[in-house]
Amino acid sequence: LKELSIKGDFRTTVEYLVTLLETESFHFNHIDTAWLDQLIAEKVKARRPDTMLGVICASLCISEEAFRKRFADYQALLERGQVMNAEMISNVVDIELIQEGILYALKVS
Repeated sequence: LKELSIKGDFRTTVEYLVTLLETESFHFNHIDTAWLDQLIAEKVKARRPDTMLGVICASLCISEEAFRKRFADYQALLERGQVMNAEMISNVVDIELIQEGILYALKVS
């Protein structure tokens, strides 16, 4: 569950489920329906990852893919004996991400 990635602007229960699975009661199999009812009554909240950490990780993943594509395109041109343009050898990727209504504009190199 921790490695599940869903892209888009909607909520999922993954973080909540991970929180439940990490409880000591679950780990030692001391659970029943009353256990879950108690957690719901206590309004147990899932830990949310730090926003900036999420933005940084997402931008690194996006830029990695962009760099790989540029390099593959560059190799294909070289194999055909063609000349590349300056954009293909650029080591900078401009990325815009929106998290909770806030726009983050990043330049990754």
